[in-house]
Amino acid sequence: MEQFGVGRRAEILEVYEVRRMLELEISRLAAIRRGDKDIMRMRSTLDQCAQELNAGDMSAYLNVDIEFHLSVAVASKNSIAATAIRFLVSPIVSRLWSA
Repeated sequence: MEQFGVGRRAEILEVYEVRRMLELEISRLAAIRRGDKDIMRMRSTLDQCAQELNAGDMSAYLNVDIEFHLSVAVASKNSIAATAIRFLVSPIVSRLWSA
């Protein structure tokens, strides 16, 4: 993969495509399987996202946004889904953006 160029951009897009595919099904499962605690956690992280965005703290916002996506995956009650989202949003995306 090129450090700066088409290869890097293409890989970033591929990561987001896979996330999008997974998150559609994860969201569907979460809507069916979630509990009250899951809803509270998702609402809390969305509130935190809004606060960080309004404060202009993009780093904090991105961290809380990751937590939101993880909370939806946890609400799906599928441990593999949560692991997959954690894998896709944490180390890979961080490395791609910092490369």
